[in-house]
Amino acid sequence: MDTFSYLDGTVIHYKMKTRGHNAGGGLTEAMLLKFLDQSSALR
Repeated sequence: MDTFSYLDGTVIHYKMKTRGHNAGGGLTEAMLLKFLDQSSALR
C-alpha cells in the first residue's frame, strides 16, 4: 500500500498497489477493521 500525505498531514490518501484507487473490491471487512485499528494507534 502506498501512502500519500497532503496539507501537512491533514489529508492522508492510501492506494493499494494491486488495485489502484479502487481498493473497495480488494479489501475484506476484517482487513479494513485491522487497518483502521492500526491507523488510530498512530494518532
